[in-house]
Amino acid sequence: AYMQVKEDLSSLSTWAKEGPLERQVFISHTGQDEGARIFAASILKPALEAASLAVFMDFENLEPGCEWSRELAFAAANSAVVAVVLSKQYTQRRWCMRELDLALHSRRAARKQQQPLVIPVFYDNESEILQPDEIVRYWQRKMPASWVDPQRWAENICAMKEERQFVARRILKAAKDEEVGVARRVVDAAVRAVPVQQPVEGTVFGREQEVEQLLKLAPGHLGVWLHGMGGCGKTTLAILLYNKLSPRFQHSAYLPLDHKQVISSEQLRKVLKQLGANGQDSLQAFGDYVRGRAVLLVVDNIWTAGQLDQLLPKEFGQGSRIIITSRQKFFTDSSWWSEMEPKLSPYLVPGLPDATALQLFRCSAGLDLGFNLASKDLCDVESKIINNAKGLPLALKLAGGLLRKKPLLRQEWLGVVQALRRGWYANDSQGRLNGILSLSFDALHHVQQSMFLDVATVLRGEPKQLALRVWKKQQGACVQVWYEDLEQRNLVDPEATHVQMHDVLAALGQDMVLDKARNNSYQGSRVWYDQEMGKVEGYVERCPVEAACLTDMCDRGGVSMQQSDLSDVRILLLANMLPAINNQPWQCPGNLLWLRTTSSAILQTALNAHLPELCILQLEECSQLTALPEPFSQLTALQFLQVHHCSSLASLPQSLGQLTALEKLDLSWCKQLSTLPDSIGQLTTLQELRLSKCNQLSTLP
Repeated sequence: AYMQVKEDLSSLSTWAKEGPLERQVFISHTGQDEGARIFAASILKPALEAASLAVFMDFENLEPGCEWSRELAFAAANSAVVAVVLSKQYTQRRWCMRELDLALHSRRAARKQQQPLVIPVFYDNESEILQPDEIVRYWQRKMPASWVDPQRWAENICAMKEERQFVARRILKAAKDEEVGVARRVVDAAVRAVPVQQPVEGTVFGREQEVEQLLKLAPGHLGVWLHGMGGCGKTTLAILLYNKLSPRFQHSAYLPLDHKQVISSEQLRKVLKQLGANGQDSLQAFGDYVRGRAVLLVVDNIWTAGQLDQLLPKEFGQGSRIIITSRQKFFTDSSWWSEMEPKLSPYLVPGLPDATALQLFRCSAGLDLGFNLASKDLCDVESKIINNAKGLPLALKLAGGLLRKKPLLRQEWLGVVQALRRGWYANDSQGRLNGILSLSFDALHHVQQSMFLDVATVLRGEPKQLALRVWKKQQGACVQVWYEDLEQRNLVDPEATHVQMHDVLAALGQDMVLDKARNNSYQGSRVWYDQEMGKVEGYVERCPVEAACLTDMCDRGGVSMQQSDLSDVRILLLANMLPAINNQPWQCPGNLLWLRTTSSAILQTALNAHLPELCILQLEECSQLTALPEPFSQLTALQFLQVHHCSSLASLPQSLGQLTALEKLDLSWCKQLSTLPDSIGQLTTLQELRLSKCNQLSTLP
């Protein structure tokens, strides 16, 4: 066994993989010191994971039967952050000392550009840890010199002691509050050091040369302006550039936008958190932060000049790079554009060449590139599909997804050609996409059609698990299979943790709800607030509403609806405005499945009704809410309860224990919440309890 280990670790540089650091955080510790092990597993690891960092630990991440020596060596050498929990036994454990050696020297020995950040955490007093000369003597006695490097290992520990003030001198075992505080410092340092990679939807073909070309910015240029028609691959190209560049920057962020005119505080909070400024959400804070640092910033999908002028400052820190995507080639009515245009390199994103387009189409259709279509008399039809798609990646994905599960019949394939030909002569991408999407939509099961329209109109950006929970409650267990089929057809994003789709598909889905001629069964079935237009879209009198999202209305006035049109609504996402129901009191529909509101008055109105099917309830920023209303206990079907930023909520009722179906309870940012009811122990189905920023909560029942 020793000989195998010696052979595996004969050269430090062999473990340093090419390219950027793949893993995020590796925790090096010894299980021989129980206190250090508990700290690493129960305090440090959860704190890192709460900051959305992927953590590798030996006893949790090593698969049974794996070559553990190789796995540990690779993790230590290729993690962006290595947190070293130094305790009494650490310097006497060969693998611990080897992990530290790999973290400090392997990538330097291999001459890699990016080095990991090694963070020392002294769990025990320095006097209780072997001194450098003791380390040398210990390992000289313990093993042959050819198997260990006592002198360098001693120097590694000296280096850790010199860096100890970076985090903490030590952690006192008796002081649990101090352990938590040190874990927070480690998290703050790790978040800044880990380059966050953005997921690319599906398989990418044919963008390698473009990425390399765009990486070579002209001298004096701040960034690139990627423009082109909808569905041409701007977002994909921007993400590929971001993932290539992010390992070079300590501060990087990706900000996707939609057609809404105003940048929300939640969007700002997320982008500032990515950059390393936690807890801030103002435009002033964003501008100040990027002006003083070298940042990498991607702003994806600029729609209006107002978004440019509102969000982006005219100064960035030296060495910064920005990547902006838009359908527009320029914005002459933007003051930001007028001043910054000379510093941007414009790039019109082209369509894919025919050979690459064929690869993408066949991949989306589930066909091997070498598959011979001649026997099916489809070669000419395939060529027509490629030609009519004009290299548009989204059109190729939809066309392939539509044919993925269909028999190889000429008539089916010719139908795709006809759909793509809409708008061909005017080079109209929207026309081509509209045709192929209509054909794709008509081929869906009616349950899938309803799910697709939900995402396009009211649920886009919502957590996927919540959407699936509601669909399952309404349609049964089959919805998971139906949704996966939508992913395979490229109608929704298969990689996202939230329900997402391309903005072109969302716009076309909304048109289906608005279009009287196309399908009367869906007309008026969804209602949403268009912030850019400043009006409610989708509502048609005497058409039953199935889902409504009016969260962006806030103080902009209500929308007049018929009470009968809301009697079947199953998803109702509101802000602090109720729909005006012909000047009559609003009655909450009894078959409601999902309710979100920022108004305690709306909550009270809803709870006064009988809601036997409600499975998701979200209360956000209900500043006047001091206690949950007593009818709350009647929500026996409730599975997910979120009470966020309710700053006046001080306690929860004992009747909380009657929510016997509750699986997730999120009370984050309820800063006045001081106690939890004893009845919380009756929630036998509860799987997750979140209490982030509940600062007044000192004990648990």
